[in-house]
Amino acid sequence: MTGEEGLTLAGFQDFFQDQLTQLVRLTNSAPQSEQIIFKWLEHLGYDKDLYPIRSRCFVLSMHSERPLQVDVRDATQTDIDTRTCLLILEKFGQELKKSKQGYRLLYSFSDKIFGYSYAVQNIKSKKIKVRLDCSKSESMLFSTPTSIIEKTIEAGATEFFMHSMAVPSEGKFVRSAECTILEKDE
Repeated sequence: MTGEEGLTLAGFQDFFQDQLTQLVRLTNSAPQSEQIIFKWLEHLGYDKDLYPIRSRCFVLSMHSERPLQVDVRDATQTDIDTRTCLLILEKFGQELKKSKQGYRLLYSFSDKIFGYSYAVQNIKSKKIKVRLDCSKSESMLFSTPTSIIEKTIEAGATEFFMHSMAVPSEGKFVRSAECTILEKDE
């Protein structure tokens, strides 16, 4: 099952199945077994919804009349994607709804893919905890495991929340985004 290159896919499947069988026998508790399995998945690089924790796709297109030299580095340990999204939203984003609660819900829209990006800007002098709820959307895909995201935002800061996109195979979609403050740091 293992070779010079490491564990084969079939070997991994056999190992994982054997470990699950032993775990269920040992714990006799479905919730306890589930927690252990989720911990295993986290160590393998996945969250509870089987989204990869580390992998991200980036496409960089450069056009030049002169030769270019490019150094490719591992960007998964950086926040370059989030920082890029924030810069775009801060410069080109529009305020979705006027709020008197001390935040601005920013969004940008791409008419090519019917995609939206969202960020929340805290305009208060104290940190706030905010929920962005897009669960009333229909025929939309999200860049996050769920359509409801909660984050604490420092005073004066802006936090990126998610991307959403209309399902390509659907004819119609409904975009919904509601932002609420959950708690304020007094």
